[in-house]
Amino acid sequence: MNNHKNRDYMNVALWIIQLMLAAVFLAGGIMKAFNYETARMNISWVKDVPKELVRFIGISEIIGCIGLLLPGITGKLQILTSVAAIGLCVIMILGIGLHIYRGEFSLIVVNVILFSLAAFVAYGRWQACKPAKF
Repeated sequence: MNNHKNRDYMNVALWIIQLMLAAVFLAGGIMKAFNYETARMNISWVKDVPKELVRFIGISEIIGCIGLLLPGITGKLQILTSVAAIGLCVIMILGIGLHIYRGEFSLIVVNVILFSLAAFVAYGRWQACKPAKF
């Protein structure tokens, strides 16, 4: 009974983090994908990166956001939540590399936090998709 309760708490924690990540990546993704000029004014690195790459990153973030939520909502292919979270981790690793290259060390903190949360979701949902051991 206690193990079932722990799984329920973990599920709630994962959903809260998934919703927070989805909100962050959806907002940033929409700006990068569909409102380039606003992104250029508000995000320091955007003006130094090709417009097409900025849009690609934005669309990737939107797809990641959908992947964080849709499998759990529909109950179908729930392993894709972990895959989406891993994809967002990759985006954050690349973002860290870009900020290091540009000397923007204070901006790395946000990437590390988002990476950590996405990695937690990837691991937690991956474990939830494993068959139960008896």
